[in-house]
Amino acid sequence: QEAPEDFLSHADIVAFHTPRYAGGLTYYTVQTASLNFVLLTDLSGSMSALAQVVSGYEHLDRPRIVIAKLELERLIGTLKEEVSFNLIGFNSKIHTWRKDLVQANPRQTTEALSEVRNYHADGGTNLFEIFKNLYDDAEKGLDSPVTRTVDVDTVFLLTDGIPSSGHISSTDLLLS
Repeated sequence: QEAPEDFLSHADIVAFHTPRYAGGLTYYTVQTASLNFVLLTDLSGSMSALAQVVSGYEHLDRPRIVIAKLELERLIGTLKEEVSFNLIGFNSKIHTWRKDLVQANPRQTTEALSEVRNYHADGGTNLFEIFKNLYDDAEKGLDSPVTRTVDVDTVFLLTDGIPSSGHISSTDLLLS
């Protein structure tokens, strides 16, 4: 399969690296100083389509899911213990790794790497449910008499496509 025109807005050459910069991390090309984030990853069937990557001097075609997994593995492998994170994969359903953010200690990062290595592409792209889940979780946190030790302050969303499943699959409605 070949990546559709809209994949990464015509910038579908991705370098494999997750450099640290002063005060934070970079996930793909997005820099953050956040220490409390969630990584949302599209696991829909379209993630099995090929995209071109740059590795050294080579241009290689790899399934998008493989590219995503490599970048997640690189990021997780660089996390310091002061970072708290969670992984949520989604396709037609939501696959939450942990109930809450976890500290990036050696045990949690090892388990997170195992989770990422088990990611595979199938199903539809249900963006509505993933957004609903995030907003519901934030609302519960605001309404709860129990104070959380760590709240999410950054959400990284990696998706390759247009919503294809879920209660609302209209891009315009989701963006409004």
